Amino acid sequence: MGQGTSIQHVRNQLDDLIVDLRGHNINTIEVIWLDPNAESRSTITPEMLDKLFSRKLEVRHFETNALEGTLVAALKSTSIQKFDQTSEGDVRWGVKFFANGRKNPVLSVYVDGMGETGTINGRKVSFVGNLHKWLIKSFGPCFESSHAGYKKSN
Repeated sequence: MGQGTSIQHVRNQLDDLIVDLRGHNINTIEVIWLDPNAESRSTITPEMLDKLFSRKLEVRHFETNALEGTLVAALKSTSIQKFDQTSEGDVRWGVKFFANGRKNPVLSVYVDGMGETGTINGRKVSFVGNLHKWLIKSFGPCFESSHAGYKKSN
């Protein structure tokens, strides 16, 4: 999806994801992570994160997981805005959402280490809200326990 896609269209995609989550149509999520403190000579793009991640967690039967409700709340409280070129950060989190029986994700979200910028289905956006906090609270402990370089964020 190119940069010509409107922010409203991307917001609609998130709203559709919320409907799918509430309808228990998302059965698997895949979370990938790269230590926010890891240095790189180039910007970590979603494509690079897909290859260079240091941790990956697949949650099957997500439709019956207690995290589903907290994700819906985090998505509802997250606003997206037009991407600000001056604030681009390296993506360090990736979440792919899979519907029942589908091999390709219905939505892919990538977020930088500070939770301020990223992409939704390839569209660069700025984030304001709780999605990044949800990722840290829900999955940070899994990655922290297996990676000494991870630092908690408040």
